[in-house]
Amino acid sequence: MILWFAASIAPASRGGVHRVMEEFAGGLRSRGHAAVCMYSPGSLRHSYVAFSVMLAFKLLTTPKHRKPDIILARSSDGLCSSVAVRLLRLRTKVILHNHGWEQNAYAVESRLPRLRITHPTTWKAHVIRFPLVRLACRLSHGTLHGTVYEARSTTRICKVAGKRVLYVPNGVKTNRNIWNRAFPARPDFLCVANNTWKKNLDYVIDTFRQITSCIPQSRLFLVGTGTESITGVSGQGPIINIPSENPDRMGDWYAKCPFLISGSRYEGGHSLAILEAMSWGCVCFVSAIPSTCEFVLHNRNGILLEGIDSLADAQTIVETLEDANVLSRLSSRGFQTALRNRWGRQIDRLEKALWKIR
Repeated sequence: MILWFAASIAPASRGGVHRVMEEFAGGLRSRGHAAVCMYSPGSLRHSYVAFSVMLAFKLLTTPKHRKPDIILARSSDGLCSSVAVRLLRLRTKVILHNHGWEQNAYAVESRLPRLRITHPTTWKAHVIRFPLVRLACRLSHGTLHGTVYEARSTTRICKVAGKRVLYVPNGVKTNRNIWNRAFPARPDFLCVANNTWKKNLDYVIDTFRQITSCIPQSRLFLVGTGTESITGVSGQGPIINIPSENPDRMGDWYAKCPFLISGSRYEGGHSLAILEAMSWGCVCFVSAIPSTCEFVLHNRNGILLEGIDSLADAQTIVETLEDANVLSRLSSRGFQTALRNRWGRQIDRLEKALWKIR
C-alpha cells in the first residue's frame, strides 16, 4: 500500500501528534508499505485550510501509479482531498485521523473558569474549525481514533453510520528487563506536560506541595513545559522546571524518577508519557479522565486521582508510597500494560484495519 499521513503541524514539532504519525509510518514501512508523513511548510504553518488545499493539489498532481491508496489526515486537514476523491472518483481512500475531537476538548474547556484557560477556543473555531471537521468526517471513508471514548463521540456527533470506525491506540517502546524498579526513601516525581489548561500543571504543583508537608525531601521535575517561567516555581527549590527535552532522552527522566504524576483534564489519545513511564516501571498517579481510565485501572496498574482536591490526592499518594509491596505490584502490572500496548502490536492492528478499507 501507498500511505500518506498528513497533519498541519511543523515538521520538527516533536509533539504527540508528530510522534504518533512517525511511529505508525515507520512501522508500516518496515512491513513493506510506502508510508510517508506530510507536514505543513513554513508558509502554511498557521493555516489548516491552506494545508488542506495543498494536500489535495499534491494528490491531484501525483501520477496515477504513485497516488496513495489511503490518506490518513488529522482533523480537517484531509477535507479538500476527500472532496477531490468524491468528485473525481479516485481510488484513494481518505481517513480522518482523530487526535482528539475538538468539540470534546471544548466541552471540558467550557466548564472551567475563564481565568484558568490559556489560548481559549475562539469564535473562528466555532464558525470555521468545528464545521469543517464535521464535514471532513462525513466525507471521509472512515475515521481512526486513539481512544474508545473519542470513537464513540465522533460516531454520535457526526453520525458516521456505515463508515469504518477504527480504534488503534497509541503504543510504546518497551524494554523487558527494565521494569524491576527500586523506590528510594527520597522520592523524585516526574510530570511531563506543556503548561496549558489541558495538562493542568497548577494542580500537579498544588498536589506536590501537599506531599512535601509529609515527605519534605521529595522533588518534582516538570519536563517539557514549553516555558521558562511558571507561576510559583522559582529557580531553586523542590520543584525543577525543564522547559524542553528531546524525546529520545526521556528515558533518562523515567529512569531517574520512579513516580509519575499527571493532572490532565483532557487527552485526545492514550497518554504517551503515562505509557512510557509504565514501560520503565514507574508508578503512575494520574487524573481519572475518560481516555486514561481506558488503560489505567485504580490500584491495579496505577492510581487514579480525583483531580479536584489536591489535599485528598496528596494523601492518596503518600499512603501509597508507604507500602513497598503495593509499589512493587503497581510497577510490575504497569509494565505489563506497557507490553500489551507496544508499538509493534498497535501497528499490526492498524495494518489489518487499513487492508480492509483499501
